[in-house]
Amino acid sequence: MLAAVVDGLGHGDGANQASLLAIATLQANLDKDVLQLTRLCHTALSGTRGVVMDLAAIDAHAGKLSWIGVGNVEAVLVRSGKIYPRPYERVIQRSGVVGYQIPVLKESSLPIDIGDLLIMTTDGIHANFTEMLSGQAGNSTHQIAHNILDRYGKENDDALVLVARYTGTNL
Repeated sequence: MLAAVVDGLGHGDGANQASLLAIATLQANLDKDVLQLTRLCHTALSGTRGVVMDLAAIDAHAGKLSWIGVGNVEAVLVRSGKIYPRPYERVIQRSGVVGYQIPVLKESSLPIDIGDLLIMTTDGIHANFTEMLSGQAGNSTHQIAHNILDRYGKENDDALVLVARYTGTNL
Protein backbone atom coordinates (compact mmCIF):
# COMPACT_ATOMS: atom_id res chain seq x y z
CA MET A 1 0.00 0.00 0.00
CA LEU A 2 1.34 3.42 -0.96
CA ALA A 3 0.07 6.67 0.53
CA ALA A 4 1.24 9.96 -0.95
CA VAL A 5 0.77 13.67 -0.45
CA VAL A 6 1.91 15.79 -3.39
CA ASP A 7 1.82 19.59 -3.55
CA GLY A 8 2.81 21.45 -6.72
CA LEU A 9 4.87 24.60 -6.21
CA GLY A 10 2.93 27.81 -6.45
CA HIS A 11 -0.66 27.98 -7.66
CA GLY A 12 -2.61 27.54 -10.85
CA ASP A 13 -2.09 25.36 -13.92
CA GLY A 14 1.67 24.92 -13.52
CA ALA A 15 1.33 23.61 -9.98
CA ASN A 16 -1.58 21.38 -10.98
CA GLN A 17 0.28 19.92 -13.97
CA ALA A 18 3.35 19.12 -11.85
CA SER A 19 1.18 17.42 -9.23
CA LEU A 20 -0.71 15.36 -11.81
CA LEU A 21 2.54 14.25 -13.45
CA ALA A 22 3.96 13.18 -10.08
CA ILE A 23 0.80 11.20 -9.27
CA ALA A 24 0.84 9.52 -12.70
CA THR A 25 4.50 8.59 -12.18
CA LEU A 26 3.70 7.07 -8.80
CA GLN A 27 0.73 5.12 -10.17
CA ALA A 28 2.82 3.73 -13.03
CA ASN A 29 5.55 2.49 -10.67
CA LEU A 30 3.79 1.02 -7.64
CA ASP A 31 6.21 -1.91 -7.59
CA LYS A 32 9.10 0.41 -6.61
CA ASP A 33 10.17 1.47 -3.11
CA VAL A 34 9.75 5.04 -1.84
CA LEU A 35 13.35 5.98 -2.63
CA GLN A 36 13.04 4.79 -6.23
CA LEU A 37 9.65 6.47 -6.57
CA THR A 38 11.06 9.80 -5.43
CA ARG A 39 13.91 9.58 -7.92
CA LEU A 40 11.53 8.62 -10.75
CA CYS A 41 9.30 11.58 -9.93
CA HIS A 42 12.34 13.87 -9.84
CA THR A 43 13.32 12.79 -13.36
CA ALA A 44 9.76 12.99 -14.70
CA LEU A 45 9.21 16.46 -13.24
CA SER A 46 12.38 18.01 -14.66
CA GLY A 47 11.37 21.19 -16.44
CA THR A 48 8.16 21.66 -14.43
CA ARG A 49 7.62 23.78 -11.32
CA GLY A 50 8.21 20.66 -9.29
CA VAL A 51 6.47 19.37 -6.19
CA VAL A 52 7.04 18.69 -2.54
CA MET A 53 5.84 15.30 -1.37
CA ASP A 54 5.68 12.64 1.29
CA LEU A 55 5.49 8.96 0.41
CA ALA A 56 4.66 6.15 2.83
CA ALA A 57 4.71 2.48 1.82
CA ILE A 58 3.25 -0.14 4.12
CA ASP A 59 4.29 -3.77 4.00
CA ALA A 60 1.46 -5.48 5.89
CA HIS A 61 3.21 -8.86 5.90
CA ALA A 62 6.28 -7.42 7.61
CA GLY A 63 4.36 -4.90 9.75
CA LYS A 64 6.65 -2.15 8.45
CA LEU A 65 6.20 1.38 7.17
CA SER A 66 8.85 2.97 4.92
CA TRP A 67 8.61 6.66 4.21
CA ILE A 68 10.39 9.65 2.75
CA GLY A 69 9.65 13.36 2.59
CA VAL A 70 10.96 16.18 0.41
CA GLY A 71 9.93 19.76 1.07
CA ASN A 72 7.45 21.43 3.36
CA VAL A 73 4.92 18.64 3.80
CA GLU A 74 4.36 16.62 6.98
CA ALA A 75 3.87 12.95 7.76
CA VAL A 76 3.22 11.58 11.23
CA LEU A 77 2.61 8.04 12.48
CA VAL A 78 0.48 8.17 15.63
CA ARG A 79 0.93 5.12 17.83
CA SER A 80 -2.21 3.22 18.85
CA GLY A 81 -1.17 2.00 22.23
CA LYS A 82 1.91 -0.19 22.29
CA ILE A 83 4.72 1.22 24.36
CA TYR A 84 7.06 3.29 22.21
CA PRO A 85 9.45 6.04 23.26
CA ARG A 86 7.13 8.64 21.69
CA PRO A 87 3.38 8.70 21.04
CA TYR A 88 4.07 9.59 17.42
CA GLU A 89 6.88 9.58 14.88
CA ARG A 90 7.56 12.19 12.17
CA VAL A 91 9.06 11.52 8.79
CA ILE A 92 12.48 13.12 8.42
CA GLN A 93 11.86 15.99 6.03
CA ARG A 94 14.58 16.87 3.60
CA SER A 95 14.52 20.32 2.04
CA GLY A 96 14.23 20.51 -1.70
CA VAL A 97 11.87 20.34 -4.64
CA VAL A 98 11.18 17.13 -6.53
CA GLY A 99 11.82 17.97 -10.20
CA TYR A 100 14.20 20.82 -9.45
CA GLN A 101 16.66 20.15 -6.66
CA ILE A 102 16.49 17.21 -4.29
CA PRO A 103 18.80 16.46 -1.40
CA VAL A 104 20.60 13.21 -0.74
CA LEU A 105 17.64 10.92 -0.24
CA LYS A 106 17.22 8.42 2.57
CA GLU A 107 14.12 6.50 3.44
CA SER A 108 13.24 5.67 7.02
CA SER A 109 11.53 2.49 8.18
CA LEU A 110 9.72 1.67 11.39
CA PRO A 111 7.27 -0.90 12.69
CA ILE A 112 3.56 -0.23 12.26
CA ASP A 113 0.90 -1.76 14.47
CA ILE A 114 -2.83 -2.32 14.09
CA GLY A 115 -4.66 0.87 14.99
CA ASP A 116 -1.76 3.22 14.22
CA LEU A 117 -2.74 6.37 12.33
CA LEU A 118 -0.84 7.75 9.36
CA ILE A 119 -1.43 11.49 8.97
CA MET A 120 0.01 13.42 6.03
CA THR A 121 -0.49 17.13 5.33
CA THR A 122 0.57 19.81 2.90
CA ASP A 123 1.95 23.19 3.93
CA GLY A 124 -1.58 24.62 4.09
CA ILE A 125 -1.78 23.04 7.55
CA HIS A 126 0.20 24.48 10.46
CA ALA A 127 2.86 21.96 11.57
CA ASN A 128 1.72 22.16 15.20
CA PHE A 129 -1.40 20.10 14.38
CA THR A 130 0.25 17.31 16.39
CA GLU A 131 -0.82 19.17 19.56
CA MET A 132 -4.35 17.81 19.16
CA LEU A 133 -3.53 14.20 18.30
CA SER A 134 -3.74 12.63 21.76
CA GLY A 135 -7.49 13.12 22.05
CA GLN A 136 -8.31 11.90 18.55
CA ALA A 137 -7.55 8.16 18.58
CA GLY A 138 -11.19 7.10 18.99
CA ASN A 139 -12.49 9.31 16.20
CA SER A 140 -12.98 8.19 12.62
CA THR A 141 -10.25 9.04 10.12
CA HIS A 142 -12.74 11.36 8.41
CA GLN A 143 -13.38 13.26 11.66
CA ILE A 144 -9.67 13.51 12.48
CA ALA A 145 -8.95 14.97 9.04
CA HIS A 146 -11.76 17.53 9.45
CA ASN A 147 -10.58 18.46 12.95
CA ILE A 148 -7.04 19.08 11.70
CA LEU A 149 -8.25 21.09 8.72
CA ASP A 150 -10.68 23.17 10.81
CA ARG A 151 -8.24 23.94 13.63
CA TYR A 152 -4.91 24.17 11.80
CA GLY A 153 -5.72 25.07 8.19
CA LYS A 154 -4.16 28.29 6.90
CA GLU A 155 -6.65 30.74 5.45
CA ASN A 156 -4.24 31.94 2.73
CA ASP A 157 -3.18 28.56 1.28
CA ASP A 158 -4.71 25.41 -0.12
CA ALA A 159 -4.51 22.43 2.20
CA LEU A 160 -4.72 18.66 2.13
CA VAL A 161 -5.00 16.25 5.05
CA LEU A 162 -4.76 12.48 4.56
CA VAL A 163 -5.58 10.27 7.56
CA ALA A 164 -5.46 6.47 7.38
CA ARG A 165 -5.75 3.86 10.13
CA TYR A 166 -3.67 0.69 9.76
CA THR A 167 -5.83 -2.44 10.14
CA GLY A 168 -3.18 -5.08 9.52
CA THR A 169 -3.92 -5.85 5.89
CA ASN A 170 -4.70 -2.42 4.49
CA LEU A 171 -5.49 1.15 5.46
